[in-house]
Amino acid sequence: MSEIQIALGLSLLGCLLIILRLTFWLFGGGQSFGGWFRHSLLRQPRNVTNEVQKSALGSLGVANLPLDVALVAGIGKSREAPQTIGDRFLRPTIGLRMISLVLSGLVLWGLWLGPAEFRLPVPALQWGLSALLVYGVFFIQTYEARYDDYRIVTRGWFFQRKEVLWKDVISLRDNGHYIYNLHTEAGKKYEVQKYLVGIVDFVAYANTRIARNNSEF
Repeated sequence: MSEIQIALGLSLLGCLLIILRLTFWLFGGGQSFGGWFRHSLLRQPRNVTNEVQKSALGSLGVANLPLDVALVAGIGKSREAPQTIGDRFLRPTIGLRMISLVLSGLVLWGLWLGPAEFRLPVPALQWGLSALLVYGVFFIQTYEARYDDYRIVTRGWFFQRKEVLWKDVISLRDNGHYIYNLHTEAGKKYEVQKYLVGIVDFVAYANTRIARNNSEF
């Protein structure tokens, strides 16, 4: 590994971080120019139907995505979800896809092509971590959830199909990281990723259905 290759890799990482920070500065934080720009010029209204309460874990703020990274991951989530007759399909945003590819690629580059100090001392650990990164990228790139007026269908971490009826859902919680949790009256929990195209409409619809369900109990 030459010094030029190392410098190019570090420069790429630095440029990515700068882009993320500038994006957050422009479109993020309520006490910054970005917050003024978003609320004053873009005049985005506050919509209570899109609000989700934090879960107990989410309230702790442990291992949350940095706000600027979360902002990039959320690019496109306000767009309408693709749909067929009745079904709306929720798939990862372009921002989340880009982040998963770039960050995983940088870690893999460090493990296999970077300086020796980046590599793990045990080959099995290095292969294991690499496999997890590749699996994570594949999972994110191919993730899909869908819903209609009757039920929600999601996918587990091992690609198992999970389905829950809207009439059984009594709450929606934000775990503070990457997941919305749907809770049923029977105590079961179903996960839906947060950074999906169409997730804003999904949250609004879920809150409406949950309010209706709770009024009937």
